Amino acid sequence: MLPPDFRLINLGTGGGGQSISWDANGVSIPCQASPSKIYRELFVQGTEKEVEQQVNNLDRGKSILDVVLGDAKSLGSNLGHRDKEKLDQYFSSVRDLEVRLEQNKEWAGKPKPEVSYQEPADVQDRYDLLTRQKLMYDLMSLALKTDSSRVITFSLGAFNAVPTNIDGVKTDWHNLSHHGKDENKIEELEIIEKEEFSLFAKFLGDLKNHQENGSSLLTNTAVLFGSNLGNASSHDWRNLPIILAGGGYKHGSYVAHDSKDNTPLSNLFVPLAQSMGVEIEQFGKSTKSSLRGFES
Repeated sequence: MLPPDFRLINLGTGGGGQSISWDANGVSIPCQASPSKIYRELFVQGTEKEVEQQVNNLDRGKSILDVVLGDAKSLGSNLGHRDKEKLDQYFSSVRDLEVRLEQNKEWAGKPKPEVSYQEPADVQDRYDLLTRQKLMYDLMSLALKTDSSRVITFSLGAFNAVPTNIDGVKTDWHNLSHHGKDENKIEELEIIEKEEFSLFAKFLGDLKNHQENGSSLLTNTAVLFGSNLGNASSHDWRNLPIILAGGGYKHGSYVAHDSKDNTPLSNLFVPLAQSMGVEIEQFGKSTKSSLRGFES
């Protein structure tokens, strides 16, 4: 199998959504919120002149990095121990960026995959939550089907305004999440979340219906969906609701851990990383693998 063209595709819906990807030094990796730009980068073959211009821009970026790196190195001898550590982290980030620039140069000249999907227009209505999400799910599916990348992150942003295309919702999403057990607010929040999960289910179904190497794309793809809050109404980060789909694991089960002495979520990431060939035995504050009994 050939290596993917993009090590990571990092997406977001905008409207307050933030990146959920960081590099090895803890630096946030910016996410892309424009479906049209993502589509063009992945699937539109530029003219010879456009490709040349893109390569020139990338070379110019590399030249700027060289200058910045040279200036930073001249500071090294005048810094204390802690500042030198921060400078080393900076150098590592610059080297990562240099690698990505070189990969982008190579990608600029490669023939793009052909897909039977029309270039999407960016959603002009910033409060059209559903259309934004649907386009991103479509693009993620296309990227996986064409093996353009094997790692994709997608941040769903909360919006401080009333969604414009969800019947029965009259309050903004963020306000509804702080429902304080108000039944009317919970009812509206349920409408939004049902619509959200309907789109997510369609995304999983699309992966399931696509066959590759004798099995479905969903079987070969682990999909993790969740939230950073267990109870948004009180900003409680414990007991997070997490869905794991695909990946060849046994599914159809609901696992409720001890709510007072819960299992670290990082336990889940260890077997997921191992299944992708990452040789780790621990992640963050993990205590053990939490997928025993779920392997297929």
